[in-house]
Amino acid sequence: GGGPRGVQIIPEPGFVIKTRTLETDEKVFINMCRSTKVKGFKHETSPENPDEVRVRIPLSLGPKRNDLDKNGEACVVYDVVFNTEVMEQALQQKEFQDFLVGLALGWIMEKGGGGLDAEKWTLSRLRGNYKGKSPVMQTVRAEALIEEVEEEGDEATDPADLRHASGPAPPQARSVSRRAADNANYADSGTISSA
Repeated sequence: GGGPRGVQIIPEPGFVIKTRTLETDEKVFINMCRSTKVKGFKHETSPENPDEVRVRIPLSLGPKRNDLDKNGEACVVYDVVFNTEVMEQALQQKEFQDFLVGLALGWIMEKGGGGLDAEKWTLSRLRGNYKGKSPVMQTVRAEALIEEVEEEGDEATDPADLRHASGPAPPQARSVSRRAADNANYADSGTISSA
């Protein structure tokens, strides 16, 4: 066989959101988690439009789990893992937090999670900032991983190897244009500026 397809990680809790399925009105909890093993975001200029800056934010989605809410009612739980620095920025900036939640909801729906109410989600105040006993181990796909560099003096490599030149973005990375992000200025590097 080929090389490793991913690495197993135990994510750290960040915050929890609660929403509902559109079809059955079932409660859904999404644990927004973090790990240093997941790549951070990367800014790219659109080849078609030099004024448009795209932000790529890799994420890892764990499997759907069934659980019970505090009233003993059935609910569904997902773990979505972002880079630690990305999550820290989301905890400090409400607009960026909303943006990440939108990415997580969209990714869950795209991966077969059905229709979720993306408009009426709320932050859930759960002990430990996690729905469930403790964070569940998951496999982060190679495209979303930070590459460890053994040579002295080098740091983790730039996530420039996300292969997307031909076709759609890799399965665990999302491309979002600045316009799709409502022209919000999320970047700490100053690469994205408001129009």
